[in-house]
Amino acid sequence: MKKVSTFHGEDSLFQSLYAKALEFPTAVALIAANLVPLFGVLFLDWSLFPILFIFWLESVVIGCFNCLKLLFKCTFKSFSLMLFFVVHYGFFTAIHLKAIFELFSPDRVAYLSLLPPAALMTQQIILVWPAFLVFVLSHGISFVYNFIGKQEFLRMDPEMQMIAPYKRVAIMQVTIIGGAWVIQFLGAPVLALVLLISLKIAIDAGAHRSEHLGFI
Repeated sequence: MKKVSTFHGEDSLFQSLYAKALEFPTAVALIAANLVPLFGVLFLDWSLFPILFIFWLESVVIGCFNCLKLLFKCTFKSFSLMLFFVVHYGFFTAIHLKAIFELFSPDRVAYLSLLPPAALMTQQIILVWPAFLVFVLSHGISFVYNFIGKQEFLRMDPEMQMIAPYKRVAIMQVTIIGGAWVIQFLGAPVLALVLLISLKIAIDAGAHRSEHLGFI
């Protein structure tokens, strides 16, 4: 009897988790996307710099979907804010990219231009393209499911939407770069990289819930 009770208890737990997954599919997709860098660390020997570069690419993806959200509003104000966002956020992400290349790349690459040489960018993108692709899919699913499907666009304030990515990206990147300094000091052990990615997942889950709390 005890075995049957335990089985039913486990079955109930799985059913509960499955129900949560159906209720929050975009959160599941976001967590799943973060597991790709984790796979890279554990099985593909990805070091600290590729992980930081992946998270930078995600901030670009977040910015692109924010532009789509502003364009979706189809007003002169939202279009003007989108143009300002492209310039300002573009500069913001370029400075961030320059910092991670000069501080964390294996060769401490320094360059005078705002963006790194195309050859270096191409090399890194080829290395981490699977992670980049899944982050595009994850944020694309959220855009379709939450913003369009749950009609978040009806309650969207263009000015608030324009600044929305800054808070999420700033918290994420300050935390991750702080952790990266510690990992670099320790010699980038695998366990430390796993903990860094786990921290990123926790930050993403919290930000996702906060962003969509009123709509989910």
